Amino acid sequence: MISVIFLCSSPFVGYTLRMADYKNKKMVKCSAEQMTQLGYKIFSVSGTYSILMNIEKRRYFHTRQYNSEILDEQGRRIYTNLAFVGAAADEHDNQIINRIAAYEFFETETFYKTIAAMITLTDTGFEVDFEKLESYLAQFEKGIRCRTNSKRVSELYREITQGTTGKTIEFVVLEATWEYFIKQAECDFKNSVNRRFTLAEAKSMAASAQIEFGEEGRVSEEACTQEEEKKPVKPP
Repeated sequence: MISVIFLCSSPFVGYTLRMADYKNKKMVKCSAEQMTQLGYKIFSVSGTYSILMNIEKRRYFHTRQYNSEILDEQGRRIYTNLAFVGAAADEHDNQIINRIAAYEFFETETFYKTIAAMITLTDTGFEVDFEKLESYLAQFEKGIRCRTNSKRVSELYREITQGTTGKTIEFVVLEATWEYFIKQAECDFKNSVNRRFTLAEAKSMAASAQIEFGEEGRVSEEACTQEEEKKPVKPP
């Protein structure tokens, strides 16, 4: 089962870290062990906007929101960071988290709008609509597909969704420099990094693709046919 961790900003209590137990319909406290020690560390400090990693035989992905124009019904800004952590050596969890990472990379705005619709800010922090969260995760079970006319983007998409490079970091979108990130993380990753991007580079790549949820039975690796590559997509 994939663990989903929210670090959500409330106007009343600031940022609160909670894990969504969507099976038992409750928000619970989250430990470093549940997130992996390294994941917990880098999720709590600056240095990355998003990162897909292999830690302790688990797939880990987090995304830290750099900007939010999303308001709740009372006009309060919803600002959320999320982490997704798979079970150890669970290939099914790995595949779903890869798809989530790819979708967030290429469809950041849509991703965060969907997440914001699950969140209600409260006097003590926030609540999550567990039915909406579980339904959203279920969409990734059916697969996603990519429309792009860029071979470079298609290659990146396949790398993310397959996640088989064997590197500690599959990809990272940096908040500042690589040196700043490893200082914050207190880990140099021994050069085990597949791809790293600035925010501008990531946005440029994302502008050249469109990600859609696929029909049941279609896997993400089937994306980007020659016919689709001829079609224009959203401009960079």
